[in-house]
Amino acid sequence: MVKTYDLKILNKTVSMPLDAALETYQIYDEFFTKLKIDNQVYECNAVDMYACLEYYRLLLEKQDTFILCYGSRIDTYPSGMLRDMSGGFRTYLLVWGELPTIVVNLLDYSDEKIGTVKEQKDYYDKWRADIKRKL
Repeated sequence: MVKTYDLKILNKTVSMPLDAALETYQIYDEFFTKLKIDNQVYECNAVDMYACLEYYRLLLEKQDTFILCYGSRIDTYPSGMLRDMSGGFRTYLLVWGELPTIVVNLLDYSDEKIGTVKEQKDYYDKWRADIKRKL
């Protein structure tokens, strides 16, 4: 069954959000997706939705374009177990200095703290190191 998610895309050069649609379906352990922005279509298949979103984010970053969703925030990151249990559709909202307890939907709209894949990974690494020091 194909599910469609309405997304907002922001090109920082133009500074105007664009509408986009993400179609997803799963066959056994593989996710298939199509991202449609205007008359462009991008395709990805991967182990879960998080991996597909990361692929699209890396592709769009080259055009200074960002997907406005929780999965694109620098202060979100999923655990392996959360990815397995949700098919990569859920992620943790990381609060500095606290263990992760807030779970959000990866594709839900957010325009706060949007960053690159590298910025997100760097934030996660620093957050994780801070947590380890406190334990």
